[in-house]
Amino acid sequence: MKIKRIITSPECIAFIISLIIQILWNQFVPIMRSLPDEVGAISFAAYLNGMDWSNVLSNPSMYYGNGMFFLLYPFFLVIKDPFILYQCLLGVCAFLRATVAIISVYISKKYFYISNKYYLICIGLISSLFSPTRSTIVDNEALLIVLTWGVTLSLFKLIDSKNPKEKRNWTIFLSFLSSYAYIAHNRGILYIISIILVILIYYIYKKEWLIDLKWFFISIVICFIGANVYIKHIKNLIFYSEATITTRNTIGGVVSSVNSNISTLFTKVGLRSFLDLLCSNLWVTFVFSYGILYIGIFNLISYLIRLIKKIMLNDKSSDEINIVFLFSLFGVLISIIGLCISELHNGTTVHINGSNITRFHFYMRYYGNYFGPLILFVLCNLYKKKIKYHYFANLFICLSCIIYVYCSILYKVVVSNEHYIITDWFYFFAPFSLRFGYWPDVLQGRGYFIASSIISIIIFTLIVLLAKHGNKKILITLIACIVIWYNFYLTIFYDSPFSKSDNYLESVNGIAQYLKDHENITHKNIAYINNNFGNQYVVQFVSKTNRVTWYESFDSIKKNEMKNYDYILSNNSISELKKLKYKEIELDNNEYLYTLY
Repeated sequence: MKIKRIITSPECIAFIISLIIQILWNQFVPIMRSLPDEVGAISFAAYLNGMDWSNVLSNPSMYYGNGMFFLLYPFFLVIKDPFILYQCLLGVCAFLRATVAIISVYISKKYFYISNKYYLICIGLISSLFSPTRSTIVDNEALLIVLTWGVTLSLFKLIDSKNPKEKRNWTIFLSFLSSYAYIAHNRGILYIISIILVILIYYIYKKEWLIDLKWFFISIVICFIGANVYIKHIKNLIFYSEATITTRNTIGGVVSSVNSNISTLFTKVGLRSFLDLLCSNLWVTFVFSYGILYIGIFNLISYLIRLIKKIMLNDKSSDEINIVFLFSLFGVLISIIGLCISELHNGTTVHINGSNITRFHFYMRYYGNYFGPLILFVLCNLYKKKIKYHYFANLFICLSCIIYVYCSILYKVVVSNEHYIITDWFYFFAPFSLRFGYWPDVLQGRGYFIASSIISIIIFTLIVLLAKHGNKKILITLIACIVIWYNFYLTIFYDSPFSKSDNYLESVNGIAQYLKDHENITHKNIAYINNNFGNQYVVQFVSKTNRVTWYESFDSIKKNEMKNYDYILSNNSISELKKLKYKEIELDNNEYLYTLY
């Protein structure tokens, strides 16, 4: 009976549905495409299994967090086929994201007293899938999302904690989670900042500490030092070589970028570029969330203002559980502002050099890991009817951002509906654009952005009308269907064709099959020649224990280096190698393998 009760619980049902849906989506993505992020994220797990990928990861040296290594390690140990292995690694990401369903349903039941089973299942499903990133990539976003929910649950538990021992344990756990977020990704440092802000607000409001102050300082110092030691060790082990001198994509690099951009910010072009980045990110967030996130953000900002007023009046009557959601609010706001400053140079190039807009103009990935608790806040309060919709304020923000971004930058690149330059780097607008084309064939002209915005506004209006006058079941079903549609569209029309394209699956299917047929080729040195950046990471992944070194051209290989390589792989036939008595094996039309054996 107990097992049956667990299996039929809304937490378990939502988890299973979410996991199955994501695993099914993953089948459309045969190989990695987000590079070097994906190879970097799994590199330590590979290293622990005797695979040395340091050549491709240190040339150039671009550090990426390895927080999931302990979950990925077993699959490297037992699975030999790289394509099956990749599906298993994607499965780990799907599993992590699906666990969000359990946490969100638990919070909905315990702290919002929601008992409707169907509504709870939908809450769990929506919360686990409501992200601009998907399980179709093996990166640290899945881990960051789970850590966001872990922090949220810990804050709830700390508010509940009356026993000193319980408060101490949750305090230590909170410190561990925030420091581990830093291991997962450099921007995880913002978890610590956002948590400290929540703690200070709670103290000012309640005149008592949310955490065990002594143990918080002890544990956060120990955990943060430990995180830095681990990161330094991984950098030196995998991502650093004497040839590259410096390792990019580190927290030091981010700080340096912010410092150098601060002076630019206070110039005319700098201020304009900052507003470009800010408004374009606000715009894409509205379209992605069809305005529903803005309901949560407006309500939490209003709550924060009311809280400040009550602090000034020494009034402690406010609902303190909403303080927990300020963590995600601060995470989103600080991340967006930080993005606009750290990537300001990418904004200024549009005006100074006439460049195309960059991925950072619509870069939800950097703050999307905080979206889940915000959507939970909205869904629970929609059910309880304790939320203001701020309909016209939301429309004003959306339309203002559209008008500003179009007048400032988009008119320069989106000159007509026939314009072909990719401006929506990650196709965030695509699911609502009414264009059912596969990557990279979707024309991103005026109509593309306008259609997406109009559809999002229509959905937002419908949600508000249903929330005010409709059935809760219809409302939550509509939101769940839209979330599933959004993820499904991007998987089928963007992730899948991207992964199967010439620079990814088509660049390694031949060598993967050759290595499968010749299992004795292990721990060999392979020179890979291709002038396209990114392919070398996929080649290294399918080569597994063999060590790959990337060269942009045959001429860039020094003659005295040739003897270091057992095999040379190229995307083109190389006549010079034939003259040097190398045997050419044509694997397919863009994979040629050379060997002296």
